[in-house]
Amino acid sequence: MSYEKIVNDYIKNSTAYKAFLKNQSALISADTIDYFPLSALVKAVSDKRGGRVFAISPTEEYAKGLYEDLSFVDDTAVILLPSDGKQLYSEYTASRQEEERRKAQEEMNDKKKAIVITSLRSFVSPLLSKESISDMTLNLKAGNEIDPDALSKTLVENGYFRTPQCIECGSYSLRGEVMDIYPFSFDKPIRLYIDWDTIDRISYFDPFSQQADKSVRSVSIPLMFEKDELKVKMESVASFLRSDDYFMILGMEKVDTSWKAMEKEAKGRFNEAYKTDPDSIIPEKYLYNWQTFVSSLKSGFLIYEIMAPDHYHFSIEPSHSYFGNVTFFKDELRVMENEGWHVNIVAPSNIQKERLENVLKDFTVEYTVSDLSMGFQIPEIKYAVVLDNEIFGKKKSRRKAVVETVSSPLDSFVSLKPGDYVVHVNYGIGQFEKIDRVKGSKSERDYIKIRYGEGDVL
Repeated sequence: MSYEKIVNDYIKNSTAYKAFLKNQSALISADTIDYFPLSALVKAVSDKRGGRVFAISPTEEYAKGLYEDLSFVDDTAVILLPSDGKQLYSEYTASRQEEERRKAQEEMNDKKKAIVITSLRSFVSPLLSKESISDMTLNLKAGNEIDPDALSKTLVENGYFRTPQCIECGSYSLRGEVMDIYPFSFDKPIRLYIDWDTIDRISYFDPFSQQADKSVRSVSIPLMFEKDELKVKMESVASFLRSDDYFMILGMEKVDTSWKAMEKEAKGRFNEAYKTDPDSIIPEKYLYNWQTFVSSLKSGFLIYEIMAPDHYHFSIEPSHSYFGNVTFFKDELRVMENEGWHVNIVAPSNIQKERLENVLKDFTVEYTVSDLSMGFQIPEIKYAVVLDNEIFGKKKSRRKAVVETVSSPLDSFVSLKPGDYVVHVNYGIGQFEKIDRVKGSKSERDYIKIRYGEGDVL
């Protein structure tokens, strides 16, 4: 049985989850749950609640780990709302991290149902206003009308540059009915397939292979401004919250400590900002007041690290680290087997899984190829998940998902440059000249122009 199934059953049989099912409007306090089981609890609550579920963690690193552990979710949007990576009272400069934050804001605002993972710092710090986001982005949607020349002009006016092939951020290319744009802060460029004057479809694509990746219905492209033209308005997260949002606060003790540190930082940074700008917002208004927010919660999940009589208890412990001492791990594994534990060892690849199977061939353990932030143990049911890096003491590296793609026939030609040699299935080797738009009786279409040795043109 998979660790996902075992953990999910454990969560749904817990007294805390049953209390949630009995009264979803209650404020539930629970303790000693972390790692992948915590992500399973967040997912179970989201499935039952619907709407948006916010999981607020003490630190950015904690939030990223939870986001990684929720990678198994494929039926609900999981959004990581990062901090801007700057000190409080810093000027907005449209940095890469600020752009990632803006993109997350947009997605968070658009979704009716989502799991939003964030840190305390990110949650209480000012966000771009909805008006500013609208001014700073260009929205493209499949089915909408488009004027490629007008779009080119808009892109150039807002920091983009035209290239024969779109392979770096801030560039775009236009070849007949295909327009490629590599938006600032995006991991991959996008490709617009244009049918006459309409966006037929939008796909991400690999800038090196030029092969199309996943298709999307719409995309928001960030626009660049000169520093003196960049006028933004900030507002608190309260402007983005809805009455039916549900909140899960993870690690209450550490979150409270982080809040006190932020209050202190805000006061110090305000004094510095005031010297150059007497109109600087006072700390009490600059940060979204965390204590007021928590005291106003009527429903939600408060997760503590320390056990208390009025909490619902889980039984989750961290997996041990063996720092490359395989003999020590084998000794402990033998003890666990004798005590009736079920052990699942998680490896990042099939190659590493095969290596582990060979090293531990004398033991009865289960192996899984997956990607988790940390291993864990559930003593209550004698179940343990151990990561390969916890055994061998290696630094954990995140796997990139392998995505199967199906490319459009036109994808093969968008990377061609005039003069490149091509092979036609019927006519043999020729030189690519350009993509011509040819007007027919009812529409226009793009055609590949190839020149052959005797001057013939196809």
